[in-house]
Amino acid sequence: MKEQHISHIQKQILQAIAEYDDILIFRHVRPDLDAIGSQIGLARMIEATYPDKKVYTHGKDVPWLSELIAPMNPLPSKDFTGKLVIVLDTANTDRLDGNIENINTAACVIKIDHHLPVEAYGQVQWVEPDASSASELIAKLWWNHSHELKMTTEAAYALYAGIVGDTNRFLYDSTGPETMQLAGELMRYPFDHAALHFKLAEITPVERRLIAYTLENAHVSEVGVGMILFTSETLAELQATDEDTSVTLSLVGNIQGVISWGVFVQQSTGSYRCRLRSKGPAINEIAARHEGGGHKLASGANAHDEMEIKEIVKELEDAVLQFKNK
Repeated sequence: MKEQHISHIQKQILQAIAEYDDILIFRHVRPDLDAIGSQIGLARMIEATYPDKKVYTHGKDVPWLSELIAPMNPLPSKDFTGKLVIVLDTANTDRLDGNIENINTAACVIKIDHHLPVEAYGQVQWVEPDASSASELIAKLWWNHSHELKMTTEAAYALYAGIVGDTNRFLYDSTGPETMQLAGELMRYPFDHAALHFKLAEITPVERRLIAYTLENAHVSEVGVGMILFTSETLAELQATDEDTSVTLSLVGNIQGVISWGVFVQQSTGSYRCRLRSKGPAINEIAARHEGGGHKLASGANAHDEMEIKEIVKELEDAVLQFKNK
C-alpha cells in the first residue's frame, strides 16, 4: 500500500515537471552535500529530459560545495506566477533559502524530503523519513521512471555525492539496501567516485586547527554525552567560521564512550547553533524543544545562551540514561 501511494506521488511529480516550462528548485539554508546534490541532480535530469524548459536553482552559493558540484542559478525575477516550485530536503518553509516570500504565488509547489514531518506544505508532498537522503529519493524517482527522466553523468555525480554526504560515506544506520542499490546504479556513470571520497576526506589548514582544538577540549560526561563549544572568540583565534566547524561533528562522536553528542557554535547574534547527533537515543524531540528538529539520530537546534546549552546537554544525558535502562 505504501509503495502504491509513493508511486502515485511520483507520477504526480513527473506530470508537473512535464507540464510547466519554468521550474524553480529550492533547498534549505546552510546547505550540505545532500541539499545541493539533490538540487543539482534533479535540475540536470530535467534539463536533459526537457531541453526547452528553463530550470533554476535557488539559494546562496557555498564556495566549497559550488566547487565540488555546481553553483546556483536562481531566477532573476521574483515573479513565480505560472511556475513550478520544487523544494528538496526541507522539512519546513522557515528553513528555505531564497525568495521564500514568493513561493505561495507559484502555480504548483512540490515538497520532496526525508526528514520527519514538521510542516505540510505544497500541493504535492513526498516525504520518506526512512530514506537516507533527499538525493536517494531523487535517484529513486529516476530509477522507477527511467523511461521518463534521463540521467546524466553530472546528475549521477551530484546525487551520489548527496547520498555519500548524508550517510557519512554509508556509515549511518539510515543506509539501507535500497541506498546501496541506487548508489551502485549511479556509479555506472563515468564519474570518479574515488576522487570524491578522497576530496571529502581532505583536511584544510583551518580544519586541522579545529580538529586539534576539538580533541584537546571536547568534554564527555559520565553517562556518555560528548560536547564541544565554539565561542566567537575561539572561532576568531582559530581563524574559522561556523561552516568550518562541521568537520568536528563526527570527531566528537568517534570518542570512545560517547553515545550522544553536540557541537555548539556561537553566531554573530550571540546565540548558538547546535548540531546534535546520537548512536541510539532519539534526539529530534530535544531539538524541537529548542527551535529545531530533524531526524531521530541527527538534528539541529538553537540555544540563546550557554545556559540553554547546559539544558540541552542535560536533556541529552536524560535520553541516554533512558536508552541504557530499556
